[in-house]
Amino acid sequence: MKRHMALPPTADEIAFADHILLYCNCLDTCKLTADKAVDVFNRSGLSRSELREIWGLADGDENGVLEKHELLIALRVMGWVQSGEKFSKELVNKRASFLSLLGVSWKR
Repeated sequence: MKRHMALPPTADEIAFADHILLYCNCLDTCKLTADKAVDVFNRSGLSRSELREIWGLADGDENGVLEKHELLIALRVMGWVQSGEKFSKELVNKRASFLSLLGVSWKR
């Protein structure tokens, strides 16, 4: 099931998703595999349990790959959970709380 954001992604969210895809050598396909996501997402400081919940929410078609729109969902929710919010699917529809990933530098 394809999940949609009630609030469209911001220019910063889109640019950060593109940066992540470039960092993982996935910009040409705009798809992030679970294997490549593990390295990047583990840099968030979130627990494996939190990351599993976020992945499950974002990977709407449950194919083990995040397409760009799904990556945008994951990054938005990760940012909120990283800032102290308890995980919930409603975080998809809150304006972004910006995420930081150790070792993945990006200037907005």
